[in-house]
Amino acid sequence: MLIASHIKPWKGAALKERLGIYNGLLLSPALDKCFDKGYISFDDKGKILISERLTVVDASALGIRSDMHLRRTLEPGHTEYLAFHREHIFK
Repeated sequence: MLIASHIKPWKGAALKERLGIYNGLLLSPALDKCFDKGYISFDDKGKILISERLTVVDASALGIRSDMHLRRTLEPGHTEYLAFHREHIFK
């Protein structure tokens, strides 16, 4: 089961961004929720970034590991949205 997760949240995005093909990632439910809450993000190569606010115990319970990365290669269009996420959402 995967969830289509917006990188730049729907409520703060312009119509073009809401519908943009690069403003989305397919994530598992646990990763999606953590991504939305800013507990994880991804670098421009797709490597997971884990917030210091997510404890090791909680990350482990959610199946989140520091060696994780997105399976799909990111397109250049994703980088603008991921930069926004890292700056404004990631804690």
